[in-house]
Amino acid sequence: MKLKVLFFVLLGTILLTSPLYPAWFNGKRILKGTWMGKEVEFVAGEILFKMKPGSKLNDVEGIFKKNKAKLVQGPDQLGMGKLVVPSSVDLFKVIENLNSNHLIEFAEPNLIDEAMYPPNDYYFQQGYQWSLNNYGQFPPGGTVGADINAQPAWDISPGSSNILIAILDSGLPMLMDFLYHPDLWDTTRYIVGEDIVGDGELVRDRFGHGTHVLGIIAAMTNNETGIAGVDWNCRILIDQVFDSLGIGTHNTFKNGVLHAVDYGARVINYSGGGIASFTKEEAVRYADSNNVLLVSAAGNGYGDSVLYPAHYADTYTNVVAVSATTCDDQLADYSNYGPSITVAAPGGQGTPWDENDIFSTTPNYPVTLNDPPYFLTQTYGYMAGTSMSCGMVTGLASLLLSIEPNFNAYELREIIEEGADQVGDYMYYIETGKSFELGHGRINCYNSLVLASEYTYVYGDANGDGIVNMGDLVFLISYLYRDGPLPDPPSAGDPNGDCIIGMGDVVYLINYLYRTGPPLKRGCVEP
Repeated sequence: MKLKVLFFVLLGTILLTSPLYPAWFNGKRILKGTWMGKEVEFVAGEILFKMKPGSKLNDVEGIFKKNKAKLVQGPDQLGMGKLVVPSSVDLFKVIENLNSNHLIEFAEPNLIDEAMYPPNDYYFQQGYQWSLNNYGQFPPGGTVGADINAQPAWDISPGSSNILIAILDSGLPMLMDFLYHPDLWDTTRYIVGEDIVGDGELVRDRFGHGTHVLGIIAAMTNNETGIAGVDWNCRILIDQVFDSLGIGTHNTFKNGVLHAVDYGARVINYSGGGIASFTKEEAVRYADSNNVLLVSAAGNGYGDSVLYPAHYADTYTNVVAVSATTCDDQLADYSNYGPSITVAAPGGQGTPWDENDIFSTTPNYPVTLNDPPYFLTQTYGYMAGTSMSCGMVTGLASLLLSIEPNFNAYELREIIEEGADQVGDYMYYIETGKSFELGHGRINCYNSLVLASEYTYVYGDANGDGIVNMGDLVFLISYLYRDGPLPDPPSAGDPNGDCIIGMGDVVYLINYLYRTGPPLKRGCVEP
């Protein structure tokens, strides 16, 4: 896939938080807000800018003066410099004015970076979570780097509260009607969904499985308590589709998918599976038609074929089928596998559950999995399975959406695939880039977030020249009727957003370009 960068400045409204936010850089206050659709931190009163080639400082000094902006640094050899404005001036109005001037290439707030540091959650610091950062700690004594490379990924993005995902599982810890766990109590993040099983206890986890998966994806992180989640900030809708014995039906799966999609979830985690059915496929098709990614576990049948709905990854590009790896980057003995596997992620060695497995949150009260033969410990504990692997992939998908909220399901899957590491002694076929055991490989959060940062295009720019004009109409007609090349990425050739490149896209472009038609849409068509 050829990545195309969208070269324009998207002006966004900055929503300032309380001026009492207690952070400083070099004597100046650091504020929080939203810039270009992302939650950011920036230095109060400072603007970075670049002059267009051929522009001189004398040409722009009048612009600065008019906007009460004072040049304090540069321009340097890149034509870039730094301005400051007094607190009485609307910083972002000045930025908007500068970006509208033909002599300025771009202007933006002086955004904050931080030195990379690990979260301060106790069990992460103590090395329990080798799946996030494997440095060969003993136990389990695994291979250095046999993890999802989460720590450098968090330096790019730890997630966004604007992203909503859904978990269809056995629920979350609750005491009566209240969230009840030291690492899962934030009611602004954890949304109590539907009791689809119908046991009359809301979505209270009486099995233990759902709580473990939830912690992997999104435990409260950097709070000096418990564990770190893959995504620190996303919001999670929890629907109960498994009962106290971990049993669900195709109907509870279908109803969970319908509720999650209609509620607005962008990603659905389903760490369960079984055989195929028309009911199950209808639910997958509904998620697909609404551009919702479905991440599903391959199954723990010791090498059996991949269970459904994960198996639907063969035919639906919104489905990600996940197998499990060990702390040595090998396929776990219990993991199912086959040609439908999309990617793999750490799932642990298997029973008995111990340091070789995945450490996460568990209900802090008695549940079924506390009993023999599993002996799951309360509040925090080890589990193993493709369910755990599934949660890690869902967490990565959520992080990707924090980089670009407009990613469609196919793009999310493609970036997850492209960022994966081809680990283990397995045959990765040149034609597909996949192995039967690990699909495209074990996920790598950092690699995928780097790809996501570059993965953008101009909607409707079928020929890839960065501009939407008559050339794109000619390109689409050539592709459709004269054996011309496919738009790259294909999504760019789907400006009406119906997931098909056809004559409808040509008509849509004509209306947009020459008849003040509706705005271009992000396509979702795959090759």
